[in-house]
Amino acid sequence: MCPLNENSSGFFICYNQTMIETHQIQIDGVNIFYKTVGDKSKQTAVFLHGWPGVMLAKSTLLEELAKDYFVIAPIHPGYLESEPLRNYNDILEQYADVVFKILSIEGKDNEKLVVLGQSFGATVASIFAEKYKENIKAVVFVSSFMCTRKQDFIRKLLWNFGGLIIRSFLYLPTKLKKRGLYAFFGLQSTNNTWKYNNALIRARIGLIDNSTKIFRESMRKDGNLLDRPYGNFPIIFCQGDVDGKSLNVYGYSPMDEGAKLFEKLKSEGKRVDFIELKGGHDILYKNPKYVLEKIKEVLL
Repeated sequence: MCPLNENSSGFFICYNQTMIETHQIQIDGVNIFYKTVGDKSKQTAVFLHGWPGVMLAKSTLLEELAKDYFVIAPIHPGYLESEPLRNYNDILEQYADVVFKILSIEGKDNEKLVVLGQSFGATVASIFAEKYKENIKAVVFVSSFMCTRKQDFIRKLLWNFGGLIIRSFLYLPTKLKKRGLYAFFGLQSTNNTWKYNNALIRARIGLIDNSTKIFRESMRKDGNLLDRPYGNFPIIFCQGDVDGKSLNVYGYSPMDEGAKLFEKLKSEGKRVDFIELKGGHDILYKNPKYVLEKIKEVLL
């Protein structure tokens, strides 16, 4: 039986006797959710999920992390229960600021943190680690999508028209919109009609549009989104050996680009490690114990 703390403002889900508490807060007028689990006296770890957000709810990752850490896992604005932000101008920096506000609420904003980001969450983690250097003990990027690739005409065309394709979603029948929102953002109920009103749908499309704009610009500039002026703390790259293999035909793979950035940061005197994982893009969710054990070997 999993005990409940009646004085807490959150609600609880129990996995294998591990208590995961879900909190609802308001940031800039929108409802944001985040999860906490573990002993608060332990080292704090922040987990930043990738696309789609539903992966966070379906995995046992938080439970595994809680064996060694007190875990704070924000649900990015626009995913699962979290409402999208009212305006998007620089989604990565905005999300990093949301993470810091959550840390302040939890009284962890003056601590040194282990920050772990997966895929899109790794890119958010890179901004957070750059902007809040004084709060970082170590940063871990898992299956990060770094956006450096050679551009052929077809791929340029697809990326440049990506925003138009995404916006066209607004004109689909409502039933298809609901299915699309469920698949991408992890919305789990078709009964909560407030999740599907036009204002929220437009805000969620704005979320994707702003995100893909950053990726498109990075590709046009032949840039690596994780290449930042980090502080003097451990930086760990974890890439699956089959993650993005099919993209090699275009001159890009997450494994190759992660290795290149690792060598660059190492040459600059940064404290970096590179871990090759046996698996694909979602290996952290499918086998969290395996991935976290690999990370612990480097961190300890």
